[in-house]
Amino acid sequence: MKADRGIALDIDNVLSATNMFWAEQLEALFGNPEGLTPEELWKKYILTSNVPHWQTPEAIEWMEHARNSPEFQRTIPLIENANHIVNKIHQIIPVKAYVTARWECIRESTEAWLWSHDFPKAPVYMRPMDTEHMKSMEWKASVLPHLYPDVMGIVDDDIRLLEYLRHDYPGTIFLYKHTKYPETPVEVVVCEEWDSVLTEVSKRYGR
Repeated sequence: MKADRGIALDIDNVLSATNMFWAEQLEALFGNPEGLTPEELWKKYILTSNVPHWQTPEAIEWMEHARNSPEFQRTIPLIENANHIVNKIHQIIPVKAYVTARWECIRESTEAWLWSHDFPKAPVYMRPMDTEHMKSMEWKASVLPHLYPDVMGIVDDDIRLLEYLRHDYPGTIFLYKHTKYPETPVEVVVCEEWDSVLTEVSKRYGR
């Protein structure tokens, strides 16, 4: 493997505990009639925007504001030890990019959050402002093939990415926090925790 090749990382729900934080905020503001914990809500609905009782105009308006608010993005907690393990991975294979569905308008706060948590410096690819939220996975799936072979894969938590990736995409998806995924010819490696990501990356790229 050429020394200048590396991998990419998603940010939300991979490095930052975004869904958990959103669930806590939404519950405080708009209630939680099902009585599920943030972890249970995540497992059941995948995205906070899929939770039925948070589809009121007020909750949707709050989510739109939070999604595009630099101040809000700065307050999202780190997934425990994600930064430390990422830096171990960086010694095995460089982190060459961050590819996130976040809009370009919150670039400054996103990069500030990454660097404040000592993640490796690398280009951050963000969703263009003319790409709507519902098209974010299509956009991400179009970016990854263009980054290959310099970026040989990505650590990502969203199984929707697999629906939009070209079937001949030669990279590897390290699928974080999932054990099941749609059938695909793309190479998928299941990683339930960050320790698993480190193990699987070591198997493939360790010298």
